Amino acid sequence: MIFTLPPVIMLLNDAIRPHTYYYSEINQYSKSYFYFAFILMMIIHDTYFYWMHRLMHHKSTNPSPLAAYAFHPLEAIVELGIFVLLLFVIPLHDYHLVVFFIASLLYNVYGHLGFEL
Repeated sequence: MIFTLPPVIMLLNDAIRPHTYYYSEINQYSKSYFYFAFILMMIIHDTYFYWMHRLMHHKSTNPSPLAAYAFHPLEAIVELGIFVLLLFVIPLHDYHLVVFFIASLLYNVYGHLGFEL
């Protein structure tokens, strides 16, 4: 949940929000863009996460679902940077953020189960 705080704080801040590409009216962009943005977010995040995680991997040797959140504070800040950056680079709706954070949480837990399903 710590990863949701900075984007939410940014969007609640009236001084910062106008400088982002956040939008609240779902019809502001086309339906095709709405769905494309999910794919774009996943590709950008996956690429960023792969390289950051590879450079700053946590020390857990026996993965467990809780190990998904066992990381150095600096790694957390660096990993969080992509969420903040995305708000300034591509138009994002509330649904993009909610679905993205839920999918990210579930995928992190799955990736640290210690076995394949």
